[in-house]
Amino acid sequence: MGAASAEIMGEGLPVAPVAAMTLVQAFGTMTVFAIPVMAPEMAPDLGVPPDRVGLWTSMLYVIATTVAIFCPDAVVRYGGVRISQAAMVSCAGALGIASSGTLPMVVASAVLLGLGYALVIPAASHILIRRTPPRLRNRVFSIRQAGVPIGGMAAGALLPPLAVAQGWRAAFLLLAVAPFVMALMLQLLRRDLDADREATAPLIRRNPLGQLTLLWSRPALRRLAGAGFFFAGLELCFGSFLSSYLTTRAGFDLVLAGIAIAVFQAGGLTGRLLFGWLADLLRAPQRMLGGLGISMGAVAVVAGFFATGWPTSLILIVCFFAGLTSGGWTGVGIAEAARLAGPGLAAAGASSLTVAMFGGVIVAPSLFSLIVSITDSYTPAYAAAAFGALGGGAVLLAARRSRTEAERTT
Repeated sequence: MGAASAEIMGEGLPVAPVAAMTLVQAFGTMTVFAIPVMAPEMAPDLGVPPDRVGLWTSMLYVIATTVAIFCPDAVVRYGGVRISQAAMVSCAGALGIASSGTLPMVVASAVLLGLGYALVIPAASHILIRRTPPRLRNRVFSIRQAGVPIGGMAAGALLPPLAVAQGWRAAFLLLAVAPFVMALMLQLLRRDLDADREATAPLIRRNPLGQLTLLWSRPALRRLAGAGFFFAGLELCFGSFLSSYLTTRAGFDLVLAGIAIAVFQAGGLTGRLLFGWLADLLRAPQRMLGGLGISMGAVAVVAGFFATGWPTSLILIVCFFAGLTSGGWTGVGIAEAARLAGPGLAAAGASSLTVAMFGGVIVAPSLFSLIVSITDSYTPAYAAAAFGALGGGAVLLAARRSRTEAERTT
C-alpha cells in the first residue's frame, strides 16, 4: 500500500503522513532534550554549573526562531519530506559534534540543532494541513505533537543508563543513529508527499515578516500567540531544568531523574491525545486552552517546592501533571491558530504561533537560569514561570467569556 492510498483510513485520518511526521518530531525532540537530560553528567567535564543549560536552550531557540521565519518558502520549493530529512541530518550532526566533549562544540551543537529543529513544524504543517479533514484537525495535530513527549521520554529513559554504562559521549553517538536512519527512511515517502513541491520557486519570495503581520491583524490569534509564548516557556523550563533540579535539590540520582523526565513526558503524551480528542468533541478549544494555562501554572508553583523530604511517588505524580498540562495544549493550540488565521492562511497561522512559542522558549530558560543563580533557589524561578502561564490562561478564558456574553445579547 502506497502513502497516497494509506491516507484515507479511520475516518479520513492521513495515516502515513501522520506517522512519519510524528516520528520526525519525536527524534527531533529527543535530540533537543539530550543535553538538558545529561547536564548534571556533562557539567564537571565542561567546567560549568548544570543550571547553565538554560543558556544553551535559549541559544538553540534563537537560531530556531530565525530559521522558522524564513523557512516556509524552502518547504514550498523542496517539499515537506525533503526539509524533514534535512532536519533529521542536522539533529544527528548536533549530537555528533556535542559528543566531542568540549564546551565550544557543545555550544556549536545548539546552533546546528536550532537550524534543524526549526524545520520540523513548518514541514509537517505543510504536509498535514492539506491532507486532514477539518473535523479531525485537532486530533491529527495533537497526534503529531505527541512526538514531543515521545522524544522526551526516549531521552529521559535511554540516555542516563547509556551514560552510566558507556559515558555520556558514547551515549550521544548512539542516539545520533536514530535521526540519521529516519532521514533515510523518509525517502520512501518523498514521491507521494512531495509531489506538490514547486521546484522552481524562489527560496524567499514573500515578505518573511508576513507571519507577524497576520498575527497582529487577528486579535484572537494574537491572544493565543501571547498565551502560547508563556505556555511554551513553562514547558521548556520543566523539561530543561528537571534533571538538574531533582539531582541537586531533591536527592535523586541521574537514573531516577531520567525516570522523572520520562514520567513528565508521559503526561505530555497523555495530554496531547486526550485534549486533542476533547477539543474536537466539545468544540471549545480556547476555553480548554485557558483552563490548561491556569492548571499548568498551579502545578508549577507546587513543583517549585520539591525537596529531599518529599516522597518519590509524590514528586513523580507532580511531574506527570506538569507534563499533562504544560505539554497537552500544543496540538490544540496549533490547530486553533490554523483555524483563526482564516481560509487559505492555515499554515501561516500555525507558523505564527510557532514563532511565538519559540520566543517563549528563548526567553524563559535564560530568565529561569538567572533567577536560580541569583536566589540559589528554584522556588522563585518556578513561581515566575507560573505567573506567565496563569496570566495567559486567564486572558484566553476572559476573551472566551466576553465573546459568549456578546453572542447571548445579540
